[in-house]
Amino acid sequence: MNRAFRWLWLGQLISNLGTQCSLYGLGLWSFARQGQLIDFAAVAFVVQLSKLLVLPLLGRRLGQWPRRRVLLVANGIG
Repeated sequence: MNRAFRWLWLGQLISNLGTQCSLYGLGLWSFARQGQLIDFAAVAFVVQLSKLLVLPLLGRRLGQWPRRRVLLVANGIG
């Protein structure tokens, strides 16, 4: 495996882990604040639904752009 790709892969892994921990923490916070499990489930549902609806559309569009630019913009936004 290319050394640069290994660093990219490791960076993405850490970034995704942080994102998932934040989303889990947001769900736990809403559960602790309201005391109802439905709030935790609602946060998880909205996050997954947004991914399900947006990613297929963006994937098709972004496939036409330069990969390096897409990676930089996606990491900057996320």
